[in-house]
Amino acid sequence: MISIKLGIKLEEQDVVYAKRAGNGRSNYEESEEKAPRPRVIVVRLTRRETREELLRSAR
Repeated sequence: MISIKLGIKLEEQDVVYAKRAGNGRSNYEESEEKAPRPRVIVVRLTRRETREELLRSAR
């Protein structure tokens, strides 16, 4: 999904693993009235070039 928004072609074989880090409530304080932030997604890619392209497009 993120690769589509960034305009990068990312195939399933380019990803070693992807998971969400932390628990769902770690970025949320009870006193806040706004919704909690979504958890960070950690992705391991097969090639460094793909990683660099993804980071370059995100900036």
